[in-house]
Amino acid sequence: MRPGPGNGSGVERMKGVGMAGRGLALLLWALPAGARQEVAPDREFESQVRPLLATYCFSCHGPKKQNGKVDLSRASGEAAIARASEPWLAAIRQLRTRAMPPEDAPQQPSEAERDRIASWLEAAMDRIDARAPRDPGRVTVRRLNRAEYDNTVRDLLGLEIRPAEHFPPDDVSEGFDTLGEVLSLSPLLLEKVVDAADRILDHAMVAEGPVPILEQRLEAEAFLKPPPSDGAAEMKFEQAFTATLSVPAEGRYEVRVRGAQRNGPGGKTILVVQVDGVDMALVPVSAPPEAPAETKATFLLAAGDRKVSFRHTPPKAYTKEEKPPDTRLLLDWVEVAGPERSLSHLRIFGTEPQDGPAAARKILGDFARRAFRRPVAADELDRLVGLYEAGRKRGKGFEGAVRLGLWAVLVSPHFLYRIERDSSERDAAGHVRLGDWELASRLSYFLWSTMPDAALFDLAAKGRLRDPAVLRGELRRMLADPRSRALVDNFAAQWLGLRKLEQTHPDRDLFPAFTETLRRSMAEEVSMFFANLLLEDRSVLELVDADYSFLNEPLARLYGVKDVRGDAMRRVALSDRNRGGVITMAATLTVTSHPTRTSAVKRGKWILDEILGAPPPPPPPNVPELEEAAKKRPDASSLSLRQKLELHRADPQCLGCHKRMDVLGLGLENFDPIGRWRDKEGTRKIEAAGTLPTGESFADPAGLKKVLSASKDDFVRALTEKMLVYALGRPLERGDRREIKSIVESVRKSEYRISALLEGVILSYPFQYRRAAGREAR
Repeated sequence: MRPGPGNGSGVERMKGVGMAGRGLALLLWALPAGARQEVAPDREFESQVRPLLATYCFSCHGPKKQNGKVDLSRASGEAAIARASEPWLAAIRQLRTRAMPPEDAPQQPSEAERDRIASWLEAAMDRIDARAPRDPGRVTVRRLNRAEYDNTVRDLLGLEIRPAEHFPPDDVSEGFDTLGEVLSLSPLLLEKVVDAADRILDHAMVAEGPVPILEQRLEAEAFLKPPPSDGAAEMKFEQAFTATLSVPAEGRYEVRVRGAQRNGPGGKTILVVQVDGVDMALVPVSAPPEAPAETKATFLLAAGDRKVSFRHTPPKAYTKEEKPPDTRLLLDWVEVAGPERSLSHLRIFGTEPQDGPAAARKILGDFARRAFRRPVAADELDRLVGLYEAGRKRGKGFEGAVRLGLWAVLVSPHFLYRIERDSSERDAAGHVRLGDWELASRLSYFLWSTMPDAALFDLAAKGRLRDPAVLRGELRRMLADPRSRALVDNFAAQWLGLRKLEQTHPDRDLFPAFTETLRRSMAEEVSMFFANLLLEDRSVLELVDADYSFLNEPLARLYGVKDVRGDAMRRVALSDRNRGGVITMAATLTVTSHPTRTSAVKRGKWILDEILGAPPPPPPPNVPELEEAAKKRPDASSLSLRQKLELHRADPQCLGCHKRMDVLGLGLENFDPIGRWRDKEGTRKIEAAGTLPTGESFADPAGLKKVLSASKDDFVRALTEKMLVYALGRPLERGDRREIKSIVESVRKSEYRISALLEGVILSYPFQYRRAAGREAR
């Protein structure tokens, strides 16, 4: 029984470990319960398990032959298994997935014999884990990734400028860009970080005089039709035009208008400035047509893309009986500039004029505490104030000198990295319990991908955050906050492969229905579905199968769902059970296809990876691609996908993995490369029916989802593993097995609510502790 490659470290070591069943096989002891209690584990191993291993496994993993350098014959009981647990963990997975013994083995165990081996090993691993000291693992110091950097700048200063767009792409490990081991700081990135610090402060503050960071002129003739002949556009009452402004920082902006009025009541008329549907400023225009002039007003703009409208309205209200004059606003242009003093500036310096070292010390101390996400040591603050004093000596004003300290904070490792310091509080095994400040950062970057807010900082300062009841309350509060969308954009999008959708390009000649609008709708369906799961605290099992989704007209048309009109996404009930859940969403089906055809291998591997948590090992070298293998046949052009896969599996190197992958992928073959249902491929009828290695059969995608839905704990285990990797920022380790099992049990008791999964993660031992410096894993 060869465990095979790919079982060396990280998540690979965890797949299929210790979770009863997968719903794909019954987990039964061969012996009656009473008899099991009377037989010691080692005696049971010698009498009930080892003989089966000798019959079915030792020929490949025994004294004479050690495939994969694995010799299972050396074990004499639990103690020996505990000393070399990795091959046995792999053996459990191979047994449960029917990957071993290989199909070409001369003897195959019966289902009862297979269960007897796997069940004893799983129980032994549980006993071994229970005796072993708990190990939270050690997280490599983590740099903020691009999303976290932008979000942190946003919440630190109130800026919506996305400086990390100029950074090199973040590396990915274990499927996520949150792992410290790959978030390095290259020379190029360091250069970009330095540039970003200057750009951030340019937008956040106005030092040494007014320097507008937004100055945009809107020529009226470009917005109003027909274009004027004399350069001025005429606007009737209630006529308007709209523009989208990218506002870099929140603050008060100035709107300047050059124009004139004709026949205005009382000699004037009004231009109303409206932001996102709300009236924000009134600009009176009273100049005569022969002498247009500039007038201005100020109004508040929040950061981000804002829809700003300009509407001509009379300066007084008219009743139904009154007839308003035929007043015209003759408009040359509108200009928006500012901010005068951004709210980001006020957030740093306050509203009152300040000067002197004491004021600088307070400003820099408050800023550094929030940026470093912890209290600032006196010597750290002394160095920042020293930069301020050096700036004053060089002739800079107060704000310009303070800026030097602010810049130093933004390029400091304590801002760029999430540094968790060792504390004196240890558990019995010597592992470090995180302090409240470190726990606040773990929590906020897990759920929000950004720095802690004022409420988390306050709880950390009071030493209350580590109270489990307080943590549960914060979880509820944070999930209700719009910033929890980051869990959708950064966790779910990476777990489900949604980020690959932007780089996926189905052949437009073959699939003209695939437009950029449809691509966006596909992505939004997955995002809204996961966000709704969080908002309504629904069962995570709905990710596998659900009777609803979120569609608009283009996506509903692709799905064959009627009576959905317009581009707005909305919740829609699904009557077709072949739809529902992420497995049959168009986004997933598209990213697991080739540009011109579907891929049963990609789709099957995706299910093994993301839904069952049992990825196959990498393919062996020098194995020909599917199409290459088929070309050897004279009738290659007439072969169906199923027949081509059968040829591919004829290679003994490929059989073990493909017998699991292909049947799963073929179960989705009714969906074409952009997720549209089809009954035929060309002239051939689609054959989606299949039988899993464990014996379960299905006839269509609905049946496949039903089989997968039966693997409740297996799916929850896979999802828990993914979420722990994302939250902890490190690969899973041997010691995490016990924690994962505990979380899965809690989720099961909650009827699989997603809140129980998130709560299990934040209350888990590895989330609240970490291995002390210098200590090795057990």
